[in-house]
Amino acid sequence: MNSVNNHTLYEKRTIDLAFNLLSDHFDRYHLAQALMKNPSANIPYHNNFHTATMILNCFDGLKAEKESWNTDLIVAATFHDYNHSGGTETDDKNILRAVKGFDSWVRRQTTMPTEQRKQIREMIRVTQYPYIREPKTIEEAIIRDADLMTMYEDNWYKMIFVGLRQELEIARKTSISVTDMALGMVDFMADIKWHTSWAQEKAKAGWWLAEHRIAQVLKYQNIFEAS
Repeated sequence: MNSVNNHTLYEKRTIDLAFNLLSDHFDRYHLAQALMKNPSANIPYHNNFHTATMILNCFDGLKAEKESWNTDLIVAATFHDYNHSGGTETDDKNILRAVKGFDSWVRRQTTMPTEQRKQIREMIRVTQYPYIREPKTIEEAIIRDADLMTMYEDNWYKMIFVGLRQELEIARKTSISVTDMALGMVDFMADIKWHTSWAQEKAKAGWWLAEHRIAQVLKYQNIFEAS
């Protein structure tokens, strides 16, 4: 699949931050190398920028929830959309691809116990959308919440209204207008359920901005449609 375009400077810096975090704390697991080898690194939405924000948000979520350092959560964030199809397959298949990528990587990590591997797979699976179950642990709650925070990013328009829209058009085999995408986002955002106090507090402080951004797209839809 072709990328929407090359990563912007903001996106590259975000990916570098995540890469450095993985290199500093998980060097023995070679997680940073796994991120760079992601086959879907440059697809429109479920790419390495999205993965990088997941890694960084999960790290912030652990700190905010005053949880101890959790390797499993950061591993799951790294692989949760690994080798994503970009819209050519349903999300249950995308999760299978992600788990397969994790399993391929983990076979080289012979020190990781079987139970730990199982927990990581479950964290990956809890991100499947439409959701098939509720989070059962704080780690699953953090990764679920982290996956819903793209509207906070500086490149929100590119990610949602260009990248995600392109993947949805592939999935639905039809074009989607900016207006229809915005209306869909209104419904989607209204149904969001935050599972952690970290995400709830973040939403209290900043979700108004996400809602304002969508409102602006709808208000100036003719301009956005022409862009």
